[in-house]
Amino acid sequence: MSAIYERKEIESQRVESELSVTSEQQRYILDFADAYFNEKLDCPIFSSSWRTSDGIEIEITQKEAEIEGCWTSDKTKYKITGTAVNRGATISIYKEEYVWSSPNKYEFVIDRTGYAYLAPDG
Repeated sequence: MSAIYERKEIESQRVESELSVTSEQQRYILDFADAYFNEKLDCPIFSSSWRTSDGIEIEITQKEAEIEGCWTSDKTKYKITGTAVNRGATISIYKEEYVWSSPNKYEFVIDRTGYAYLAPDG
């Protein structure tokens, strides 16, 4: 009986943890949708110094709707590009990798995609 109780307790904790993560993701997507789809006059822009979760500083530039930035982490080069709409942006992150078929041998290969948004006050 004890083993069944322990399994139920572990399962309950796992479900609670997953619900918490899902709820957090849902809030992020709702905030992103608000920023992306609601037009705002005098909208802030993405051009600025940004800091990654690893503490690396990235200089992001924005020309019209296009955003871009580059940085290096552990000797690997990365690049971020995206398209801004209102206060939101769809982004792609690229990682420089060796590509044997490339004449340059190294090129940026898409690593992941995502969404970003700015707070209403920038």
